[in-house]
Amino acid sequence: MNATLIYYSKRRNSPLFAAIAIIAREDDSMRPQTIREKQALETKMNQTRKECIDMTRKQIENQYPMNDWNCAERVLHGADQAHGLDIPEESFKLIGGFGGGMGCERTCGALCGAVAAIGQKYITGSAHQTAGLKDACADMVHTFERELGSIECAQLKKRHRREDTGCRELILRAGELLDQVIARCETTGESAQ
Repeated sequence: MNATLIYYSKRRNSPLFAAIAIIAREDDSMRPQTIREKQALETKMNQTRKECIDMTRKQIENQYPMNDWNCAERVLHGADQAHGLDIPEESFKLIGGFGGGMGCERTCGALCGAVAAIGQKYITGSAHQTAGLKDACADMVHTFERELGSIECAQLKKRHRREDTGCRELILRAGELLDQVIARCETTGESAQ
């Protein structure tokens, strides 16, 4: 494990933090010593990673009947609840204008909400000084585009919008993809594109 991993895991309320902390500790007494201990820890980390993948989706699903938020707001609220981002309620106004592809069907608001969540989770000080931030954001954009076929709202609506549910499934999928990117960052200290 490297320093980047510890940096990415700075949010101690992260579900993966406990498993990662054991490996990353400088104190060798906490490291697994035998192959069996290492396998058990790896199994625990994989199980925890799987549990984490659907956290944002579940939070978004829970909020659907209660709130009339747009796509960007839904993803950011879901990520805030799932990952303990501690975003002040007033700050959610900042993402509201990104819904509906910034109101003109350009870059998908759900993607914008996911990138905003990555920023809130990992930036310390300024974005330019945050190691790995560009890679994490690029990973989110590339993963989103690969899985959903585009990052443009107009194109996504043609493929994914339903008359009865709107972009609900796309928004839920954006939450899943965000959790996958976060899991990659927290388990490897790197983003995979």
